[in-house]
Amino acid sequence: VLEEIGTAYTFVEVERADDGTPISPPDYLEISPFGKVPALRHNDIELTESAAICVHLAMAFPDAGLMPPEGSKERATMVRHLMTLTNTVQAAYLRAMGWSQAQGWHFGRPGPLSHWLG
Repeated sequence: VLEEIGTAYTFVEVERADDGTPISPPDYLEISPFGKVPALRHNDIELTESAAICVHLAMAFPDAGLMPPEGSKERATMVRHLMTLTNTVQAAYLRAMGWSQAQGWHFGRPGPLSHWLG
């Protein structure tokens, strides 16, 4: 999305320990407290979740024309497709890969959720 917008940005690779915890850059957990990737810091806004990042950027850079007009049928269709991808397609993919919510996939780490939340 940043490429489509044509704005300057810095790509930062997140290095993870064997347990999945981000270890580099050291301040990554300030942006993404659960260590999720991707994450975005734009001005004073910090976001995780791909869909939220895409929508934020489309609204922050309206001249890029990435989001249909508010209230239009096209905007509603775009939101529906985005939600389908994040709520249905991604969940099905993760299940097919052998991950489940009980394993804590939504935190990007394997293992029971109780293990990560104490």
